[in-house]
Amino acid sequence: MSGADVYTETIKELSDRIVEAQRPIRVLSAIEGIERAAEAAIFVEVFEAFRTDGLDEEEAWSAAHRIYRGSLPELGPCTRDLGYGKGLVLTLLYVRLAIQSGKAHRIPLLFCEKVDLLAMGVLHQLEEEGLVDQPSFVPAPFNDLPALAVALSLGGFTAKLDWTRLESDYSGLI
Repeated sequence: MSGADVYTETIKELSDRIVEAQRPIRVLSAIEGIERAAEAAIFVEVFEAFRTDGLDEEEAWSAAHRIYRGSLPELGPCTRDLGYGKGLVLTLLYVRLAIQSGKAHRIPLLFCEKVDLLAMGVLHQLEEEGLVDQPSFVPAPFNDLPALAVALSLGGFTAKLDWTRLESDYSGLI
């Protein structure tokens, strides 16, 4: 299973609302941990960073273990988890590019079982020839493509905000 497959499954899981509220936080923490590991942090450093970020000891250990499983504590992360991170980024990139290029109608094809992003061009051709149908189930957020486009745009916008400064400036509101 490729990283794109795993993260397509994660996106399905998130959008299906099957998952508990903490799942997105754990996914984001894992991505941050993978980034730290890719920058040569060892297991203990990633574990301590998770603790500093607010995870309890058990959650921090579990998250760090997931990144380094199959590796030695002094060595880098397991490449499988780096592949998962790459898969998430590429899947999100695919969605953004489809929207930007006016081909958002292709996004639901991501949910034709397990799809390799590198095969999407062929999958689109097969659909155009009538050999592949749109998936029978598309998670709710992907059924409303204009709303998805707005959500992705807001994500790009909010990523540029200085949240520490905003929290400081507006903390009196709460």
